[in-house]
Parts: sequence; structure tokens; C-alpha cells
Amino acid sequence: MTKVGEHITLDIIGTKKEYDPSFFENLIHKISKAAKVTVLEISKYQFKPQGFTILALLAESHMSFHTFPEKGIISFDFFTCAKVSPKVALDILKKEIKHERVVVKNFDRSTV
Repeated sequence: MTKVGEHITLDIIGTKKEYDPSFFENLIHKISKAAKVTVLEISKYQFKPQGFTILALLAESHMSFHTFPEKGIISFDFFTCAKVSPKVALDILKKEIKHERVVVKNFDRSTV
């Protein structure tokens, strides 16, 4: 198998606050800088009565947040084919988002 990239997903559990959409856009830029990846475009959508999705198209792949305030969950997804691991996001998110626990799934993306 040939590794084509790394992928990390986080389910941030026990969040008590519904963060403003600009908070997530700022986090995308902060994580992108730390991971040395390039943001090409950002798309976002605010659901009614609650919840939010933001997706960053990267030169190196993608990053996204999906919020479920009624369940106290924020889901994060980061795939990169860059030389820097998407795991750099973990410490940033644990520091920036108040939570009870984080479920992390990290895996290599490969092709045969």
C-alpha cells in the first residue's frame, strides 16, 4: 500500500456552549497555520434553530466542523496529504473548546 495522507476525526463531547461561527473560522486558520497547510476556500452554513457546519477546502485536502449543540457535541475532521500530520489540531482544539472528553480516530489513507 502507498500512503496518500493522514486523516483525524475528533468528537468533542460535553460542550456546554454554542460557539459563534467566526470562532470556528478562526480555529481553521489557527490550525492551518500550525499544520502548514493552505486554505483555499471556506464554506459555512448555520442551521435553524441551532447547529453549524463549516468546511475548509485546503490545497492539501480538507478540514471541517459540525456542531450539535443540543447534544453537546462538536465533530471535527481533518485530512491532509501534506508532510505535516493533522494531529497538530488536537492540542489546539483541546485548549480552545471547553469539553468533558474527546474521542479521537486517526488513520492513514492509502491506496493499493
